[in-house]
Amino acid sequence: MTAVMTLAALAAAGLAASPTPAPHSLSLNEVLDRAINHAPSVRAAGARTQSARSVPDQVSAWPAPTVGVSAMAWPGDFSTGTEIWYKASQEFPLTGMLDRRKEAADAEALGAEAESETVKLDAVFRIRIRYADLEGALMERRIILEQMETMRRMEHLAETAYASAAEKSSSTDPMRARAEIFFLDDSLAEIDGLAEAARADMSAAAGLDAGESVQDPDLPDILAYSPGPFPDIEKLMKTAEGMRPEFKSAEARIRASESKAEAADDERIPDLMIEAGVRQQIGTDMPVAFMVGTSMPLPWLTPGKFDAMVAGARAEKAEREADRETLRNSIASGLRIMSARHASIRKGIDLYKKAISELVQAEHAATSAYASGLGDIDAVINLELRLLEAKRILVQRISESHRIKAELDRVIGRPVTAQAKDPEGNP
Repeated sequence: MTAVMTLAALAAAGLAASPTPAPHSLSLNEVLDRAINHAPSVRAAGARTQSARSVPDQVSAWPAPTVGVSAMAWPGDFSTGTEIWYKASQEFPLTGMLDRRKEAADAEALGAEAESETVKLDAVFRIRIRYADLEGALMERRIILEQMETMRRMEHLAETAYASAAEKSSSTDPMRARAEIFFLDDSLAEIDGLAEAARADMSAAAGLDAGESVQDPDLPDILAYSPGPFPDIEKLMKTAEGMRPEFKSAEARIRASESKAEAADDERIPDLMIEAGVRQQIGTDMPVAFMVGTSMPLPWLTPGKFDAMVAGARAEKAEREADRETLRNSIASGLRIMSARHASIRKGIDLYKKAISELVQAEHAATSAYASGLGDIDAVINLELRLLEAKRILVQRISESHRIKAELDRVIGRPVTAQAKDPEGNP
């Protein structure tokens, strides 16, 4: 019994100690490719596009023919028997209304296709923005870890200074350095949370499986990083007008509104209904009879209905034209704002790199003075904290420059396939 229990305990311990499979890491290119092909939002947009493509065949089809049977008899009068009619009718459009309806539906389908591309652009943009957030968090994490190591060296230096020259050093100096490590540890936990949130959001946007994760980016040397110049705004605007799917959608929907107005105008002309029938008299010797007839509605008696339909379609066209101009103005404004942000960030990166260089020299001098017994720990730690703050701000500026790259690609509508192959490429 004991042997059996021992074996069971060993087996349980082995199971408990079995390592959890590491998640499969995907590069940014792979994540973007997954998003534009398999993300739930993209699949939903694709389904809406397929639904829109089926509409033209529906609205352009002729009315279905009608068939019917009716019977009539006179109770008590057996001389006439039972009269049965077999009828069929077909409505014939006399205008190009069906063609106009098809044109409108075709244009709406093109608009839906363009909107599907917009959904893909939004998914790619969301991932790239969060990837920049992840990169920024990891750069800050690296800086904080380096600073924690520096504070540990400062703690050791303070202990050494106190042991060798107690009259020139305070026993609280090592504790002062240790306290900063606790604060840094708290910042580290906060940054780890931000990084994990960025990973989770990217996984959701791309529709990754539970066993998959986003590969961490290669971190740049922050002191060597230098963003390039912002592209020419006029060229970017022309690129946006040619590539943004929202413009294609707007143009298609404007054409759809034009076709709707023409179709509504065509409805003022009535359709022609042709009917035919055969009469069979059961129970008598009467011959078979035939019937042919025609009828049509009188739309001229309700002109207000068609006037309203035409006016509604024209108002819809005016609205969509205004939306197109709003989009154009929004892009132009966004590009100017991005250019100003980029210039400010670029200048800030240069300034903080110079400031960090000066702070490093001051920190080395203060540390040497303290080690020689000619300074105090607060001066060194204050410089260390100022250096840490400068590095963190520099990282934020670098991360913001990467966000601007993603925003620029979204604003001009850089194709998602190009972004998936080369996320950091030029627009």
